[in-house]
Amino acid sequence: MSRMRDRGILTEEIKNDAYIKNWLGREITVEELRLFPYLQYLAVNNRKIDREKITPTEKKIIENLEDDGWLKTEPRVKPDRKLWNLMCHVIYMGYVDYE
Repeated sequence: MSRMRDRGILTEEIKNDAYIKNWLGREITVEELRLFPYLQYLAVNNRKIDREKITPTEKKIIENLEDDGWLKTEPRVKPDRKLWNLMCHVIYMGYVDYE
């Protein structure tokens, strides 16, 4: 029986998920959990990041993903396939399969 939880909450289940931990090399942060749906939306809709809509922490996450070669933000947001798969996994756990 699954337990109820809120959407977009960084649960122990998400923090301890082996796929996420193996991919990131650490636990995911709440900022990443909440940034991934925005990046996915931008990628699907052929958009650019609105710098006024992101926090300094989110900007740093994006810069790190770019530096590591997982994300392009110019001329539009385009994640690498592996990052895309991670984002889908995280979004499913945090926003779809939450009850």
